[in-house]
Amino acid sequence: MSGGRPTQYLPMSGSEAEMIRWMYTFNDWTRPQVIEAVRRLTDEQLRQPGAIKGGLESGSVFDTLVHLVDVEESWLARWMGTPEDPGPDPVKYATLDSTAKQWEIVDQTRDAWLAMLTGDNLAAPFRAYTDAEGKVTTVPLWPALFHVLNHTAHHRAEIYEALTRFGVPPQIEPDVLDFGTWQAGVRKPFTSVYLSYGAES
Repeated sequence: MSGGRPTQYLPMSGSEAEMIRWMYTFNDWTRPQVIEAVRRLTDEQLRQPGAIKGGLESGSVFDTLVHLVDVEESWLARWMGTPEDPGPDPVKYATLDSTAKQWEIVDQTRDAWLAMLTGDNLAAPFRAYTDAEGKVTTVPLWPALFHVLNHTAHHRAEIYEALTRFGVPPQIEPDVLDFGTWQAGVRKPFTSVYLSYGAES
C-alpha cells in the first residue's frame, strides 16, 4: 500500500458475481418494506421540509426517497451504457405511488442486467464519474456496484430515523441476517417471530 491507499483493486474470480446478485436481492427485499413504512406518514409529514437534517433538496422524507431511487436509476444507466436523465423526472417522481413504481422498474431492470454479469465484467474498468474540474475517475465495475448499495443503505437509515421521530417507526427494519434466515426458511435470529414479509411463500 502507498499513502494509505491500495495499489490495486481485488481481482474477481467469478463467484463474486453471485455474491453481488445476492446483495442486490437483499436490496430488492427492502424496497417494499421502505415504501410500506413511509406510507404510514401523513402527506404533510412526508413532505415536511427539514425532516432529515442536512438532507437532499428540502430535506423532506419524500425528497430523500426520490433521491435514493433516482440515484439507483442513474447508476444503472451508467452501467448499462444508456442515456442518463439529468435529474429526477417530474412525472416518474411526482407522488409516492409513482416513485414506488419507478423503484420497482429500476430493480427489475437491474436484476435482469445483473443476471448476465461475470467476473470479467466486474473487474473491467468503468468510468465512475467526472469531477468539477473535468477529471475522469475510472474504477472497476464492482466497487461502483457496492457504492450504490451503500448509498441506498445510508438514505434508508435517514428515512427510518425520520419516521421514528415522527412517531411511526418502521415495523420491520431491513437486516441482512434476517434476509438470509428468511431465505433459508428459518426464524429470525434470537427471536421466535417469523418475518411477516414473504411469510406466505
